[in-house]
Amino acid sequence: MPKALKFTLASVLVLLLLISLAIVGLVIFVDPNNYKNEIAAKVQDATGRQLTIIGDINYSLFPWIGVSLGKTELSNAEGFGDKPFASVDQVDIKVSVLPLFQQRLEMQKVRLHGLQAFLAKDKNGRSNWDDLITPTVAPAKDITIKETKKPEKVAGEEPTQSMASLTALAIEGLELENAQLEWNDQQTNQHVIIDKLTLHTGPLALPAPVDISLSMDVEINQPEIKEHLEFKGQVAANLTEQVINIRKLQLNTFGATLSGQADIKELDKTPKASGHIQLANVSPRELAGKLGVQLPETSDASVLIKTRADIEFSASTDEARLNKLTLVFDDTELTGTASVINFAAPIIRFDLIADEVDVDRYLPPPSDKPAAGKTPPTTPGSDATTATPLPLEPLRTLDIDGEISLGKLKIVGAQLSKMKLGIKGKSGQMRLHPVQASLYSGQYNGDIGFDVRTDTPKISVNEKLSTVNIGPLLKDVLGKEYVSGTANITAQLTTSGTQLDNIKKTLNGKADFSFQDGKVNGVNIGQLIREAYAKLKKKPAPPKTENTTDFAEMSGSVTVTNGIVRNDNLTAKSPLLRIKGEGKVDLPKERINYLVNAAIVETNEGQTGKELEELKSHIIPIKVTGKLTNPKFGLDLGPVLQKRIKKQVDKRIKKEKKKIKKKI
Repeated sequence: MPKALKFTLASVLVLLLLISLAIVGLVIFVDPNNYKNEIAAKVQDATGRQLTIIGDINYSLFPWIGVSLGKTELSNAEGFGDKPFASVDQVDIKVSVLPLFQQRLEMQKVRLHGLQAFLAKDKNGRSNWDDLITPTVAPAKDITIKETKKPEKVAGEEPTQSMASLTALAIEGLELENAQLEWNDQQTNQHVIIDKLTLHTGPLALPAPVDISLSMDVEINQPEIKEHLEFKGQVAANLTEQVINIRKLQLNTFGATLSGQADIKELDKTPKASGHIQLANVSPRELAGKLGVQLPETSDASVLIKTRADIEFSASTDEARLNKLTLVFDDTELTGTASVINFAAPIIRFDLIADEVDVDRYLPPPSDKPAAGKTPPTTPGSDATTATPLPLEPLRTLDIDGEISLGKLKIVGAQLSKMKLGIKGKSGQMRLHPVQASLYSGQYNGDIGFDVRTDTPKISVNEKLSTVNIGPLLKDVLGKEYVSGTANITAQLTTSGTQLDNIKKTLNGKADFSFQDGKVNGVNIGQLIREAYAKLKKKPAPPKTENTTDFAEMSGSVTVTNGIVRNDNLTAKSPLLRIKGEGKVDLPKERINYLVNAAIVETNEGQTGKELEELKSHIIPIKVTGKLTNPKFGLDLGPVLQKRIKKQVDKRIKKEKKKIKKKI
């Protein structure tokens, strides 16, 4: 063997021997616990905080460079009490020595047990970590630092040194046990405690996927919440490609189970996420209770008990898209797509389909009927003075365009089917068009406008009912068939305001109506005439008949001026009567003042019979006055009969005069 090589080997052996002796001597003769006070002093100088190392400090040098730290506390900021800012029971960190020579960082499982952190903000907005992030040394003056422009990344370029270093990192895992985090905000009086926080991961060796398991107890005072949370999943991070993949996601909390997967891209630019999530059956009513939210009372107590969802989504920091949505809410299934772009000034687009929706099940229960003479109780929101103000400013910035299709809809008692509702809105102007539905053997078409550019919203309505069986519709909506028959109605109306009183007072427009083969319920004009006639003739009252007025056709038009509805051309025909009407209805005061002129055209058939022969062809005025909900009908046959008698007398006198003249 050459002498030079022998010398080199000997030198290496001696060097290794010296290093080994140094390590052994360091382990045997140097106790790190002797430096606790010096470490605490350095921390005191750097932060102004007191570091108290209660437990032992242990270390190892080969084959692992490691540190083990026992019970340790860091004091709180001045003015935040004696409770430590942070403390830990045990910390273990070990790094393998030999891989360091290959520029690789391999660590054993990092263990952190018994971590406690107390974060707080006082009434002035000062936090107990401000002093830790505020520089203690002012930067030197008159020193100009020239900013160096970062080179742009070129396609296909090798990853940066920092990226390569991260990808060379390998950790057997993270173990966080029995941690507690506390947040106390004296400005908002909010107190949050995260307790029994446990985090376990599998080996961390980028870009290989890592299993993560997280659990904690969460307690919040405002709103009052106390819940357990569990998270499991598999996360893979490819920092070269700037991609994070999340798989086997499971989140359990508040009685809900969320599962799915997601991909996050372009981490170094504007992160974009996409994925597929599923929400298992959860009760919205129970969830609201756990969140401390008081839901309004509903007519049907069995609603708000089940919800599940299946969603394919994509999102970024400024937009979210539901590319495929299936939502089951109680007995309603909703499918379609939706998106929100620009969260600051939302641009909303959607196309949704629902099989059936019963809105009435979610409305407040009806008020109890009041006793005679008492004011009826109001249902929530029925009092105009307690109406919730509309969020006008968000509506002014809203940009919305979409359509909802409904197989069946029940609302305020009305039964609709094959409904389409288009919604468009921009710059404070909204339009519901088309509004289409099949209902009660007919069709509804509407065009509704909503203008919120001013502080008093303006509403415009253009509606049309075609060949609708109006009786069942009125019964379902109002509880009574005020009118029945086949109805055709058109209306063009405008109003303003958000409270019912103001809407009535500012109502303007016009409407046309016609009914065929129906009846007016609540009044029998023929019966009214018969009773008045019998009373005038001092005869027994006629037997009671159905309290309705039949008609073969009825039509007319109305004009509306500031809530006053005026009609001057009502016409109706029945086998007995010919009716004309004129008058007005005051909607704000809910009063009616109307005159019905009825003429008997046939007495042999119909509702009255021959006893009204004397009144045939005479105009009989009937006054309708009083409250809309309880109108009064006034009928006086005296003037009619006097006029008839006078006519007969005049006719007899004229006849007698002719006879006398002839004799003379």
